[in-house]
Amino acid sequence: MTRCVTNAYWAKNLFRARDYCKKLINSGLGEINISTGMSHQKYVNHGTIINAIQALIEFDIPTLVTVETDTETSSCFEKLRAEKCIQEEMDKESPLLKLQVNSWVRFDKKNEVRREEQAVSSLNYGCDNLFDTVVVTPDKEIAACCGITMSHIDEMNLGHMKQIENYGNQVEDFLKVWIKTEGAFQILKQLGVSEDKLANINHPCQACAILHKDKNIKKLLVEGYSSHVVRVVNKAKLMELTGY
Repeated sequence: MTRCVTNAYWAKNLFRARDYCKKLINSGLGEINISTGMSHQKYVNHGTIINAIQALIEFDIPTLVTVETDTETSSCFEKLRAEKCIQEEMDKESPLLKLQVNSWVRFDKKNEVRREEQAVSSLNYGCDNLFDTVVVTPDKEIAACCGITMSHIDEMNLGHMKQIENYGNQVEDFLKVWIKTEGAFQILKQLGVSEDKLANINHPCQACAILHKDKNIKKLLVEGYSSHVVRVVNKAKLMELTGY
């Protein structure tokens, strides 16, 4: 399937939103993912998101809205969920709309720490995006994953879309196979990264960025990866055979 991840900047009013929806259908889009929340809404406000949702529902386009974890003083998720058009759609037997909260990744230490309603269970598993998702950016670049830290990791950038063969060549990249199989957070644990550092990680993409960017961890990785190769490759082959 084909999907687009967007902040819905194109839905400033319903007329414009409907016009975009026609173009999306004509392009063969299968699903649209809207990212929003307190930080996003500094640039694309709540009303614009509602315009986008209304138009997408009108045109029968499956829609997933992902909201950043709120701060102690913000309520973007509850405000969205309270909207009449959202309630009506989500009350249907087969709604076109899904609404979810995503863990907040704190890139800048100056940013506030946001509350987490529950532990991020995805830290315990491998990455679903690697090898299964082909990402094309607005600059016509291809990427190895659609994670929120993708632009921070040079190894996830695979060149211009004319070089699509680079996507298939990833199967020779052991680190990507390891991340796909066991997950970046589990790799950090296996490398012996301190509990203090691990405790500050609340998203698998955050763990992936640390794995690729932290100089001390990269040194541990280079020195210790070889002892994991046989186990990881066998596990990856088993997952490929069984589909799990």
